Amino acid sequence: PGLTYFNECLSGPLKTALDAFKAARLFSPQNVNVMKPDSSVVDSLSVFPFLNDPSVIENLKLELPLYITKTTDINSDFCPLKWCKLHTSEIPEWRSTAAKVLLLQPSSTA
Repeated sequence: PGLTYFNECLSGPLKTALDAFKAARLFSPQNVNVMKPDSSVVDSLSVFPFLNDPSVIENLKLELPLYITKTTDINSDFCPLKWCKLHTSEIPEWRSTAAKVLLLQPSSTA
């Protein structure tokens, strides 16, 4: 009964929040270095209402290989926003989108 309730919550009322938390991992360069996501993972960002623009998702996909390359040799005490700011000229869409996503409250998906 407990597992059933847990599964129902994660596939029902908590699904959007869970999807948002999973998608937000893409904005931690350290996580990206470990995850090595492909362009299909970027589609998960459309869970955020302000990122449901196909052109933004496409631009993020185009910048993804360079983003992954830039995440190598990341210091463990880095700040994701400072890191993105350092790489603004190379990955502008990721920097702009990270600023929006990282402003969200942990209990909010919009």
